[in-house]
Amino acid sequence: MNKKTVLSLIIIGTVAGCVNGFFGSGGGIIAVSTLTALFSFSQKEAQATSIGAMLVLSVISIVIYILNGTDIRLNTVLFTGIGAIIGGVIGTRLMKKISAGVLKLIFAALLIFAGIRSLVV
Repeated sequence: MNKKTVLSLIIIGTVAGCVNGFFGSGGGIIAVSTLTALFSFSQKEAQATSIGAMLVLSVISIVIYILNGTDIRLNTVLFTGIGAIIGGVIGTRLMKKISAGVLKLIFAALLIFAGIRSLVV
């Protein structure tokens, strides 16, 4: 990788980290959208790559929240985490079975739904 690519990826990670740290989610949306638009990743590659980056980001974010005295309901983290593991396995298996075009449409629909829901609730 050249220096420009590395710098671009660090900037993307910084923006995704800020969004995720501020809102508690959304960093993956930034990463997926940018990786597909600027780096010609396929939808599947971008989503898989984003998950790896979000793992690192999530661990760092929760440590910082705890160090700053934010209450973390660890029992909720535990049970939600168990569900997330199950859902992650199911989701990755489903992703392999659908086309990139359908995946892109589902991703876009989810973004639209989340945006509307955020405005209404």
